[in-house]
Amino acid sequence: MNLGRIGLLALALCLALIADSAQSQRRPQQVRVKRPTATDVQPRSSDQSPLIVKIAPTPKADEERAEEAKERERMAESERKKEKSDADLEVDRDQRKSC
Repeated sequence: MNLGRIGLLALALCLALIADSAQSQRRPQQVRVKRPTATDVQPRSSDQSPLIVKIAPTPKADEERAEEAKERERMAESERKKEKSDADLEVDRDQRKSC
């Protein structure tokens, strides 16, 4: 009986080795990578579609921001003076009409 078990184990081991060697002898599957062709690749730029570069503005310095704030305030003050002058002219015109 012991001999039968040994023979069965030997047979199973031989079958396992044969199956393993059969798998290793097969050609490995090659993975094909599609390489882009001339028709697949879009041109980077051409006469019809030029390359566009977006340039971000540089950050403003504190001095430049302060100067712009002064300019806005100056423009606002100028507008207030103009409105007051226009209102004064209307008052003068209305007073002349009533005389």
